Amino acid sequence: MIIKFRPMKYLSLALKSSVALCSLIGIWLSIFVPGDQYIHWNSLLYFTIQSNFWIAAVCMAGGVMMLKGISPGRSWSVAKMMFTISITLTGTVFCFILAPTMEGNPFTLSSCLVHVFSPLLAVVDYLVVSRCLDLRYKDALWGAVPPLYYLGFASLGYILNWQFSPGVRYPYFFLDWGSPLGAFGFSRSFPFMGVVWYAVGLLGALVAVSLLYIAASRALRAGRDA
Repeated sequence: MIIKFRPMKYLSLALKSSVALCSLIGIWLSIFVPGDQYIHWNSLLYFTIQSNFWIAAVCMAGGVMMLKGISPGRSWSVAKMMFTISITLTGTVFCFILAPTMEGNPFTLSSCLVHVFSPLLAVVDYLVVSRCLDLRYKDALWGAVPPLYYLGFASLGYILNWQFSPGVRYPYFFLDWGSPLGAFGFSRSFPFMGVVWYAVGLLGALVAVSLLYIAASRALRAGRDA
């Protein structure tokens, strides 16, 4: 269903445009790093970049449908929820797990665009359009699909010795199958758990967050229909 209250429609269009711009500019700056003579195509291997592509695409598609007066239907509603969850994961993991372990300043312009601004704007846009989304609680399982795909993608990269960064076969420490903890280990020191336990924890958390997002959407939708 199309948003009929024009100020909200324009707000959503502005948010969608902002998400797409932040994501695409951030991706560009991640690949063509200012002052660096090398082109960092390996950036495309990271969940951060892929999730920014996904949310930019779904926002642009939603904006086009909104401008043309086309009802997006359930498929777009599920995609909107699914990729908003993915970009939420990107922002949350970077800000609270990865950034504290990084040396130097982790919050460069490109990093802020893809890890902070794009996720925040995407979540706000989700809340703005959520009363028009057609979602059911069983759709929460879709929230785990992109990370589950990426687990397979990164694992394949580890097997095939892809270079996520020079000399590194994995994108994030919690996807390092070659760590001393391997798949199922535990330790009181970093990285604390094996890959499988991180994967199970993240996937479970994502389904729970998906349920919260769907509950918010259904509550706002019910309020609109009341």
